[in-house]
Amino acid sequence: MAGPGYFESMQIPLLRGRLLEAGDRRGQEPVVVVSQAMAESTWPGQEPLGKRLALPGETRDGQTHWRTVVGVVGDVRHGSLTGDARGEIYKPFWQTRWNTSIMTFTIRTAGSPESLANPAREIVLRADPGQAVYDVMTMEDRVNRSLDATQGLTWLLGVFGVSALLLSSLGIFGVISYAVSQRRHEMGIRVALGADRGALSGMVIRQGLFPVGVGILLGGTAAVFLVRTLADLLYEVDPLDPATFVTVPLLLLLVGLLAVYIPARRASALEAVETLRSD
Repeated sequence: MAGPGYFESMQIPLLRGRLLEAGDRRGQEPVVVVSQAMAESTWPGQEPLGKRLALPGETRDGQTHWRTVVGVVGDVRHGSLTGDARGEIYKPFWQTRWNTSIMTFTIRTAGSPESLANPAREIVLRADPGQAVYDVMTMEDRVNRSLDATQGLTWLLGVFGVSALLLSSLGIFGVISYAVSQRRHEMGIRVALGADRGALSGMVIRQGLFPVGVGILLGGTAAVFLVRTLADLLYEVDPLDPATFVTVPLLLLLVGLLAVYIPARRASALEAVETLRSD
């Protein structure tokens, strides 16, 4: 149920037809406004304006109570930002026979919305002193409250991801450094025989990046199958977002490259005589 001004206040765009008006009262033609998702699912490929529909609970004297679609508005997400927008039907508040003890007012302000909380409460109480005015909140705070659990979980996943990245970087650095130290004698002989230091450094980098590349390939393949489990945590982001699946592997490759860079430089800086003498 909605009244005149609701769509403007919530900035729900009018796509076709008209919005609910003050003249949509009892005794006038019963009307509704539907969302785009509702129109496309109910009358696919057809013009929804002028179509009629019957709402549950509005049968009168055993006869169907038909309402005419007079407008189509943009889709909204009432319950959650995640998932697809569901079909919505808006009917005039003054054309409903339902008794309700709860009414929600929406107010759009040019300045700070908090400054109008008390004046709005006073206006309502002036009209009906017996009413309880509660749950006054800005739209930003209401959206943030709905995201508290999701944001907490995503932060936790982010911390785990960064921790895994740091641990894997340290692991790659330690393994490559140990491998280089174990092959000092071999590399000293290579240098003594005239091996190019750049080629020696490149060999260490290639051998160090090989397991990194295998890990990225296996991890990316697993992510394609497992990322659907995170779909409910995403808002207007494709679980298979191409930018993510390109940026993250490149970041991991860069981290791996930095992890093998120092051992590679150590390998290229080996002196043949000192290495063989120490062995």
